[in-house]
Amino acid sequence: MKQVCFAICLLSAVNTRSQLVLTGNAPLQLLDFSSSMPSSVGSTPASSFSAAGFEPNPVQVGRLNSNSLAISGWSDGALVFGGSRITPSTDYTRGSTNSAVITGGIYAYSGLPASVSDPIMLFQPGGGDFAPGSMILKVVNGGTAVIRSMTIQYDLFVRNDQGRSSSFNFSHGSDGSQFTAVPSLDYISPAAADLAGLVHIGAGPSRSLLITGLTLLPGSFYYLRWSSDDVSGSGSRDEFGIDNILVSADYAESPLPVSLLDLRAEIANENNQLSWRTVFEQNNRGFEVQRSADGVSYQAFDFIQTRAFNGNSQEQLWYSCIDKNVGGHSWYYRLRQIDEDGRYGYSLVISCDRQRILMKGPFPNPVKDQYYLEVYSAIKTSCRVMITNMAGQVVLNHPFNVIRGLNRWVMQARNWSSGAYQLSVYSEDGINLGRQLFLKQ
Repeated sequence: MKQVCFAICLLSAVNTRSQLVLTGNAPLQLLDFSSSMPSSVGSTPASSFSAAGFEPNPVQVGRLNSNSLAISGWSDGALVFGGSRITPSTDYTRGSTNSAVITGGIYAYSGLPASVSDPIMLFQPGGGDFAPGSMILKVVNGGTAVIRSMTIQYDLFVRNDQGRSSSFNFSHGSDGSQFTAVPSLDYISPAAADLAGLVHIGAGPSRSLLITGLTLLPGSFYYLRWSSDDVSGSGSRDEFGIDNILVSADYAESPLPVSLLDLRAEIANENNQLSWRTVFEQNNRGFEVQRSADGVSYQAFDFIQTRAFNGNSQEQLWYSCIDKNVGGHSWYYRLRQIDEDGRYGYSLVISCDRQRILMKGPFPNPVKDQYYLEVYSAIKTSCRVMITNMAGQVVLNHPFNVIRGLNRWVMQARNWSSGAYQLSVYSEDGINLGRQLFLKQ
């Protein structure tokens, strides 16, 4: 898994290879386009996406399941749910690439930070191709209880190598035709081109959304849509990539008697720190904190008593919890909220990924003469920091020893010219661990 954290299960009446299926037993599903994807989105036998086309329940490797995906806006025609687009060398079958492309279509990007076994789904819009266009993911409630809310996360990538500004936005809806836009998740690529390559947007998952107020009955569908269009400029268009789509469903047997907000898990040196807040509590005893290595089987490791007087509050209350036994693994977390009378309900699932070296910085940005770079690692290792200017010239190429935990390095930029720079951190085996643009004043 390249970066990031989301939910899925079945009713006996739901075809397990129909749509992306969420259930109470497995309320978390990750679409990372590797061979670990569920067959309801990928192929059987399981295989990594290689942009070999789309069809219902594919058995050929490298294809995706059109029962879960519908795509429109390409000159070769639309892919409807359950349709087939498998003709070679068309918009839907552009194959794998590890470098920039110019021909419109859907690709499996295998260059850094991705790989052939764990690619990024890449869109190259063009004249009459995906400008405008959209991709819709169909999700089904395959459980036996009502879904009351869902969390959506995904990683977004852009290669801003063209002098045209384009959008890549998210919306959602319950009928597949009417969608609710989410302006806070909108992304617009800069009109001015740069040489930064394929850049990950944001520091963690690029976008995250909690969809509340749902009454998604067992067997009902919900639709998640990503759309692209021209914004300004002229000429060719930037490439967009999407990866690590995580969907998580709340299957509480009844509404939680608390209003729970901002549940998150963050790396804190050698520990994971969970935090959350409530704005309303009624007869609340407290929160059993549970974790899982696979997002399916959970075990409790702590209990946090309510801070509300007699379990009741209408004020904002903050909570936190430390998981000290984490190692170099990715963990999923959820809360089991327990009433004074013993009734309980579960929160949404979140995750914390410790398998990668995490980079933060530079600080400050823009940089003057001196700046700081922070790298967190779950293991003792080494890495290389490379900084290039927009002409592609290397101004720094330096190896660093990395200790387990937090590493903070002081860097100098006194002799650099003013302008934009690309900072990349590579692992000892050459994997790009992070990429960041910054300015020198």
